[in-house]
Amino acid sequence: MGKKIDLENKFEIIKPFLEKKKKLKEISEQNGIPYSTLKRWVNNYKKNGKDGLKKANRSDKNKHRSLNDEGINYIKKLYFQNPNQNILNIYENAVEFLTSKNQKNISYDTVYRIVNNLDPFVKKYADLSSVTHSNDRFEFFSVSLDIMVLDELTDEYLTPYINIIFDSFSHAIVTFSISFKKADLELIKLIFRKAILKKNFTNKNIYGIPKTFLINNIKITPKIELYDLEKNLPIKIKIVTNEESSFQSFFTKLENHIKKISKKYDFFDYNSLKESVEKYITDLNNNKFYDKWEKNIKNFRESESEKELNFLLVKSPSTRKVIDSRVRFNNLIYFSPVLSEYNNQNISIEYNPLSVSQINIYFEDKLLGVAVCNELIDKEISLYELKVIQRTIMINHLNKKINQSVFFRETIKLINDN
Repeated sequence: MGKKIDLENKFEIIKPFLEKKKKLKEISEQNGIPYSTLKRWVNNYKKNGKDGLKKANRSDKNKHRSLNDEGINYIKKLYFQNPNQNILNIYENAVEFLTSKNQKNISYDTVYRIVNNLDPFVKKYADLSSVTHSNDRFEFFSVSLDIMVLDELTDEYLTPYINIIFDSFSHAIVTFSISFKKADLELIKLIFRKAILKKNFTNKNIYGIPKTFLINNIKITPKIELYDLEKNLPIKIKIVTNEESSFQSFFTKLENHIKKISKKYDFFDYNSLKESVEKYITDLNNNKFYDKWEKNIKNFRESESEKELNFLLVKSPSTRKVIDSRVRFNNLIYFSPVLSEYNNQNISIEYNPLSVSQINIYFEDKLLGVAVCNELIDKEISLYELKVIQRTIMINHLNKKINQSVFFRETIKLINDN
């Protein structure tokens, strides 16, 4: 969607949702407007009426225009001194320099654009020369597979995406996930967290935090969204588009393999695809590359604790009430001894849609700890898989009343049966 949309058109676009005639997802697909944008318009309208739909003036608007040659040259100089440093370092040094010169400040996005527009040969050479060992760089891809898979939440056959992280040096696969839409920043952060922590395909101690994280062909705007990643880990993050990848042959071979496998199924669904991809990665891909990965790790940097990576999780928009030291979330019951001190209080929740067995619990922005669904403690089930199971239960009880306790027990039973 390239053209600007004025106030009245914004209102007309979200009007069917406000009148409860259409869902935001449907409006998003019809108008080609991101769901997150529509959600922001609706929230702004509910707070301030049509005034909330007026285009706000950005606090950093035009700051890059006031950046003189001295400032631009300083940023370039910082980059060429060490092309492998992360942009956060360049940004912080540039702010300090401009402040000392009594010049106007600039945004992180401006520094990102300046660095990204530098000589591509120099940047590419710096990238290649930086990958000399395993875990120097992880690469992320979200690739559509040319097959149709049954989405059991909609009963439609859809084109799935495989979201995958490679180790650039060894070509071993660190982790993957399956989705029915191209990955956004939220999903990328979750998969990256999984890549750092989770031993998906081996018990060997070869996981950890890379020096650089390369994101291929994903549009992330504004780039300030990457700030937390670079600052908290810290690592260097780069977004590249429309570049040939040495991993393309992997996706071609995987797609051909899955097409053959899918013909054996009456209904090729999410779980069938997930199992097929995992088996392919384990048996046909990583067996060739694990030795190279394991034997060439240098300066292994591991996360000190899962708590260090909490900023990569998803925050629930609403609170939950604590009852009998337990809290209900996504129709699962989570327990923590610390919750006994917060009975009848509302707490906030942080969760991982790729694995719903536990959640982080907060009271007034203070982290209380982890609450666990004891029945799922040894299982890794995604929110998507959970919703499919819960939908099955609802269909089985069509036109019948079902209380929360029965619903929970049947959910756990179906999970265990699968």
